[in-house]
Amino acid sequence: MFDLAAASVRLALAGALLLSGALKLLRAPTLAPLADALGVVPRRLVAVVGRALPPAEMLLGAWLLVGVWARQALAAASLLFAGFTVILLLLLRRGYHGSCTCFGPVDRHPLGVAQVGRSALLLCAAAVPLVRVGTGACLGRAAWALPATVPLCASIGLLVAAGVYMVTAEIESLHRQFGFGRRASMKGR
Repeated sequence: MFDLAAASVRLALAGALLLSGALKLLRAPTLAPLADALGVVPRRLVAVVGRALPPAEMLLGAWLLVGVWARQALAAASLLFAGFTVILLLLLRRGYHGSCTCFGPVDRHPLGVAQVGRSALLLCAAAVPLVRVGTGACLGRAAWALPATVPLCASIGLLVAAGVYMVTAEIESLHRQFGFGRRASMKGR
């Protein structure tokens, strides 16, 4: 039986990876502030990752779109998003509040819970088609060979997720800007 949810998630992930890689290729983000905040990453490795990450994201996205090696691409995307989530958590814990550059130059919000949540959500989304029973029918099929409802659901899902992320990130920025939370902690002193 065809699994609409798994196929839609696969295409949504393809779109997110293709967009992220393309935006980073258009204008390469500066990863040096992230590496400095982590404190343990050699500069050469940062440069290599900065050049290799955008094409790798686009390749994973293309594989998911075309359905070639989709199971392996989903597994690789799961590992990629797990790594991103861990790095974002470490950065947040160390007090880093610059941009995460996850979506290149358009990702202007300072690092916060919204970015970590987005990364964790993408990790879960990459794992869903891998663990769902009966998803074999959707994994090997190209996007254009799927029923029209699949790209429609994937597009709606991406738009809703992007909207929720933007609202959440803006609220978090406002909280930082106006110091919500600090007043409550200062009253207890």
